[in-house]
Amino acid sequence: EGWRLGESRVRAWAEATWICAHAPSSTIDQTKSEWALTSFGFRMVAVDLWIRPDNLTMTPQDLKHQLIALGVSSHAVIIANARLEDDVEQKWLASIDTAKLERRYVDMNERLVNSLNRLTAMSLDQAKKESFELGGEAIQILAKDPLLPESVLRPDSRHQLWQTMCRFDEAGRKIWAGQHQPDTTPTSQLKFETLEACL
Repeated sequence: EGWRLGESRVRAWAEATWICAHAPSSTIDQTKSEWALTSFGFRMVAVDLWIRPDNLTMTPQDLKHQLIALGVSSHAVIIANARLEDDVEQKWLASIDTAKLERRYVDMNERLVNSLNRLTAMSLDQAKKESFELGGEAIQILAKDPLLPESVLRPDSRHQLWQTMCRFDEAGRKIWAGQHQPDTTPTSQLKFETLEACL
């Protein structure tokens, strides 16, 4: 459910400050640990040492609790506001494909908008299936987003996807609550607006 917080999950990045996670690999399920760390935007830059920009609003304690819940060793150590060597920072930056992330935001946003324009013309069963499957894909993108700082990747497309997903989520809830009323009337162009229910 954390995806609902949108851009409130991040703060301005004091550049060159990093969150480091020392996660010993010998005592954990390596696959689950790597999945958890990469889901939070961490990348490994040395043996058992993972880093990401220090721009998250959650506290290091909350971050550690979430990582442990996802499979990282309870012996992990989180260090916030760290300063690193330039070559270590560049190693993280080189591991992030910002163009791929941007395309993912734009493509998923377009799919959601197109679906919203079609849902009212679908049968209840079709609408339930599409809202569940497509909404699940979008939530996975938002929930696992690395939340990059603006200086690395502008957040415009990420924010727009979040806004559209808020609208899509509201439509999906109405469908699953039995409030779906198929209508063959063409839908006008959707407007992007932030829903208070998602704040």
